[in-house]
Amino acid sequence: VVMDDARTETRFSLPPILHEHRVVSGMITVIHGRQQPFGILSAHTTRPRRFAEDSVNFLQAIANVLAAAIERKRTEEEVRESEEKFRAIVETSDEWIWTCDLEGRHLYCNPAVERILGYRPDELLAQDSFDLVHPEDQRRFGEVLQEAVRNKRGWSGLVFRWKRKDGSYSHLHSNGVPFFNARGELAGFRGADRDITERTRAEERLRAWAHQQKVLAELGQRALATSDPMDLMKATVDIVARTLDVEYCEVLELLPDGEALILRAGVGWEPGLVGAATVGVSAETQVG
Repeated sequence: VVMDDARTETRFSLPPILHEHRVVSGMITVIHGRQQPFGILSAHTTRPRRFAEDSVNFLQAIANVLAAAIERKRTEEEVRESEEKFRAIVETSDEWIWTCDLEGRHLYCNPAVERILGYRPDELLAQDSFDLVHPEDQRRFGEVLQEAVRNKRGWSGLVFRWKRKDGSYSHLHSNGVPFFNARGELAGFRGADRDITERTRAEERLRAWAHQQKVLAELGQRALATSDPMDLMKATVDIVARTLDVEYCEVLELLPDGEALILRAGVGWEPGLVGAATVGVSAETQVG
């Protein structure tokens, strides 16, 4: 839910705690759980602001990362390399999210690849990646992959031309991070490619997007490595507040009775509120 200006908002009323802190604009998204929602992740500012779609998608992706990490801790039956959990996070992304092995063969592609390249995910899994990269980019593509394998590091901000199903080419902006198997051995790479063929966005927005993707990738890696959801939540609110340039960011946990949420982690709030302040849940409020 996005609120551009609380002073003109008619869909719901703000909780008193937000009024007291002079909140004007903000975003809120659900942190999903297996049986019921864990709570919500929100970001607010005292300045009137119309949040860009990329910022909304970023906050939702962060909430999905939190949800996956918390669920893994609760069940303790998921292995570190849970592909199902990865799919749950990325299936609805507008970007081409992928997993590949050390030779660059795709092991997973989300549905967005059909919109970007025209291939169904199963069709792309049967293709040799090098055959789909523009001939002039194939050498650099191979060098990047070899260096990433050698150094066990990913890449950021690289652009390659990929062949669409109709024979044309799209320029894709790529970020990738390594992933490791249970023995700690490099197993492949995961990342996100964005179609930048039509450069209609301002350079400032493109730079902000690239930074958000970097933060998201780093937090995703941190989520896989941490065993303490509370530490992850504390890191998350700090990262979201700095990345989105907002004064307040919080994770609210739904209490067992389902009637209220408790401020579990937050940035910008007065001392003593985190871990103690609660917000009622109703259809008339933003959190409801």
